[in-house]
Amino acid sequence: MKPYHYLFYLIVLLSLSCYSCGSRSQTAELDSVMKLIPTNIDTTILVRDNAGVLLNFRQYMPVLLRNEGMIYREKETLRLQRFTTTAIDSLNKDDYAISRWDRWAAIRGSHSKSPDEILKNLAAICATADSVIVYKSARTMYLRKNGKNLFQFRISLGRNPRGNKISDGDSRTPQGVYYLDNKTDRDDKYYKSFWISYPNQADRTLALKRGVKPGVGVMIHGTPSQRDSSTDWTNGCIALINTDMDTLFKYVMPGTLIDIRK
Repeated sequence: MKPYHYLFYLIVLLSLSCYSCGSRSQTAELDSVMKLIPTNIDTTILVRDNAGVLLNFRQYMPVLLRNEGMIYREKETLRLQRFTTTAIDSLNKDDYAISRWDRWAAIRGSHSKSPDEILKNLAAICATADSVIVYKSARTMYLRKNGKNLFQFRISLGRNPRGNKISDGDSRTPQGVYYLDNKTDRDDKYYKSFWISYPNQADRTLALKRGVKPGVGVMIHGTPSQRDSSTDWTNGCIALINTDMDTLFKYVMPGTLIDIRK
């Protein structure tokens, strides 16, 4: 550990001990910690806890540094997952929980992160997009943060690109508001993939009324080399060139809202 990291860690430990006892020195120690926070971390970001209460930086940072929780994205909101028995039980019972894989991975590794790793992770979260917007007719994807475009990508769609997805095998890309989950580095021709939460309950209900299966396995994925110049060749997924998939992976967290429009 570098000398300044060691100093930071000592101050953090002091601040946490004061934080727990509620003494007057709590504010002074936390002020000391705040002065050592790297400038690439946005200390104005608010995070909601499991009960929906908004927490400021001074409230959630001690939880992170004690390895008692992690920050994840739930659509456009950042949330604090505490590693308490109650919170873990709740996550265990919800097979459709947003960012479930990442939250479980953080719980399993909750005692192994150094303060330096925690700060680097928080800095990365601060740089991520809060939404992904897709315009099917324009074959364009935008990564957005606070209403501003961070990146713009050209996309390919399913072989039957017009209209909303109706059933399994129709080669259409769904339209609607979903979230992204389960980032995967692949060892096949699709390079990397990011799952889209299709079908949601409304999609399943509509498919049931129509007497069809809604289909599954819709994702954003990379492009095989032989498809680099192709358009609308997927089975209903959204395809990016591989360099754009790298950018997507860097700037989008699991749980991020994706709005797929006409």
